[in-house]
Amino acid sequence: MGELTDPRPLARVVTIVVAVWMAAEVLLRVAVTAVMHESEPLGTDPLSLRMAGLAALLQIGTYLLSVVVVGRWIWRTNANAHRLANGMSITPGWAVGWFFVPVAGLFKPFEAMKETWQVSHDPDNWPNVAIPALLRWWWGLWIAGNIGANLSFQLTRTGFNSQSLAPFDLAVTVVAIASGVALIRLARTLSATQAQAIAVQAFA
Repeated sequence: MGELTDPRPLARVVTIVVAVWMAAEVLLRVAVTAVMHESEPLGTDPLSLRMAGLAALLQIGTYLLSVVVVGRWIWRTNANAHRLANGMSITPGWAVGWFFVPVAGLFKPFEAMKETWQVSHDPDNWPNVAIPALLRWWWGLWIAGNIGANLSFQLTRTGFNSQSLAPFDLAVTVVAIASGVALIRLARTLSATQAQAIAVQAFA
């Protein structure tokens, strides 16, 4: 697994990147709303439509960057946890990889993060460490946001009017932002705790 590495610098990068992604989400929602209220036909390529296109590109770019950065942070904290204690069931690679596996992606990444949290808080007795509400809220919001986004996409493909879906899409955006806020708090809290555990290990 390599040497123990302080995850706080990565957590700071996660904070910045996820915050930028959340801002892009809000910008995209505002731009799409402007398009829906545009009086000119969309075929004339009004300014609001061009802005929506740019906002969509920004949202996609920052989301992909978030996937890379957050995945790296998850890998690092899980690898550290494996160095701090024995008996964990999910390796660093699978702590990230399970996100991309259908069905298992609904619960295995949470299990990996749960183990990382427990080990980081008490390496000697980690199976008995309680799971905080923050971790459950983050995962619940993440799942809800993804389900909502996929449902909105499917409804759009079946011909639902964008204006009729606007309230639902706004709710999905709110859930996504809440998930991002929870992730930032989780990254900062877990990384700080793990850094303390690493310091104790170094002087043991």
